[in-house]
Amino acid sequence: MATENSGMLSMDPNNYEYSFDNTINVREIYNKIVDSEPNNQLLYTELLKNYAVTGEQILKSISKRAGIKAGKNVKFDKMTGIYRSAVFGYVVYDGMNSVSVIPVINVEDKWRGVMVLPPQKELKRQLSSEDIQNLISEIPIRLMVDYDKVAGLVEENLKFNEGVCCVFVEGKKPVDGNVQKVILDYDMSIETGKKSEDGSIDFKERSFIHNIDAGIQIAHFIPEKPAVDGLDIYDEVLEAHYDEEPCYKIGNNLKVEADGINIKSAIKGILVNNNNTISVSNVIEIEKVDLSTGNIEVDGSVIIKENVTPGFSIKTEGDIKVNGNIEDAKINCGGNLIVSGGIIGGPDSDMHINGKVYASFIRNANLICNGDVIANQIVNSDISCNNRVIVLEGKGVIIGGNVKALNGVWARSIGAISESKTTIIVGRDAEAYALFKNIQTTVKANREEINKYKTLLGSEYFKDPKAFIQRIPENKRDTIKAILKKVSNLVKETTELEEKRKQMSEEFEKLSNSSISSMEGFFPGVTVYISNIRKYITNKISGTEYFYSKELRDISEKAPKTLPPEEYAKIDVVADK
Repeated sequence: MATENSGMLSMDPNNYEYSFDNTINVREIYNKIVDSEPNNQLLYTELLKNYAVTGEQILKSISKRAGIKAGKNVKFDKMTGIYRSAVFGYVVYDGMNSVSVIPVINVEDKWRGVMVLPPQKELKRQLSSEDIQNLISEIPIRLMVDYDKVAGLVEENLKFNEGVCCVFVEGKKPVDGNVQKVILDYDMSIETGKKSEDGSIDFKERSFIHNIDAGIQIAHFIPEKPAVDGLDIYDEVLEAHYDEEPCYKIGNNLKVEADGINIKSAIKGILVNNNNTISVSNVIEIEKVDLSTGNIEVDGSVIIKENVTPGFSIKTEGDIKVNGNIEDAKINCGGNLIVSGGIIGGPDSDMHINGKVYASFIRNANLICNGDVIANQIVNSDISCNNRVIVLEGKGVIIGGNVKALNGVWARSIGAISESKTTIIVGRDAEAYALFKNIQTTVKANREEINKYKTLLGSEYFKDPKAFIQRIPENKRDTIKAILKKVSNLVKETTELEEKRKQMSEEFEKLSNSSISSMEGFFPGVTVYISNIRKYITNKISGTEYFYSKELRDISEKAPKTLPPEEYAKIDVVADK
């Protein structure tokens, strides 16, 4: 519990008694009078509410501790806890931070002296022309003071009870300068998350990457401006400040418009701020993918220095390079996927790669790829690729799962001594094979439905369809006609699908030149498919290449041939410099 002498009590608003109005923005009113509205009597009326004379109490700390700072022209008495004004002027309360007083005779700007005098008729202590001149004379001003102007205004003030303002001495205001500055117009902030329709926040959607089109306004120039020194009222030079900080620098793929001011993106890509250099790049480099970034969507390529955390997704138009691991993530990659560590699947894992895949290992993953899949080991994974699967470096093993590759598989070893069920399929386009299986399923289902309707209609219909329909009561003929139309459509669809299946089977045979090579051999439990031909491995087989023999119209085998290393050399993704 706070005691009377504690510091916490001294910062409690209830610890203070305010002598004037602490809700008025005194400094704003004062500046309006001086800079733009010297004849606005409503402003003087407001200012008068906080007018204090020298020695007047303006604030009291009940605890007698100076929690609120005594600012300019204020004195604090530790014995009484009272703050008093040291001048005639206007009390400014800055929240719980400080209390200060703007003097009637104000030379705070140094380059000019200003008098702001409130209506004094109702005041007990009025400032005369002589009083004002004495206040000014106490300041060691070296420039000429316009005492006549001061005297005339004080006289008006006392006679008409109106606030008055004037600059009674003036030197030269310094003009600050700056280098040419680049001011950012594009909002590069990162969202906390995306609000769903039910009001919840998806913290994985943070818009961490700023994808932009060409021609988007990014920034603008503030022209260079020279600094011009001023002269203070003490006849001394007032040095102007020269700001040498350009804010931002212009990097690659930004263009300055013809007006020489506006800066726009020159290409479609990723807006990047690298040490305050703004660029549009095709490659962005980030530390990791987790809650700090959310899901990543990039109109280009991304380099991830660490890991991709489970449960997140990455979508790119270009390449993805991960220096760590990818675990249980959704990947949609428009280019190549290069993983220095491994790809580890999971319940939410789903990967579609348009280019090649390189990884140290692939485990429990579901992956579809248009290019080569190159790894040191593939374990219990479902891989479908439209080119080659190459597992020749490191352990070089394929164990468990299903591996489908249109143009062949090369590995050091396939299967395991434990006879893990491993299926290798070559000579089939991954998507085409899925379509082929779907056609087979549909044809089977159609035939079953056609047979069901044939049984329903009976054999009499097929002997003489017209006579059969004539025997049907009129109120049931529409129903029967609908069934017959459906049967007709099913027969037509089935015929077309069977023709498509036949064409695809012929195409699969053309692709049968693909082979499956294991330098050290195959283990029992492995099933290999070359096009539509299947072979079970029941015994340990030494180094072998399985291929389709057109003479035997079956799978045959021969000594395996490895691939030149340059055919599966790892490629790289490099960030812009």
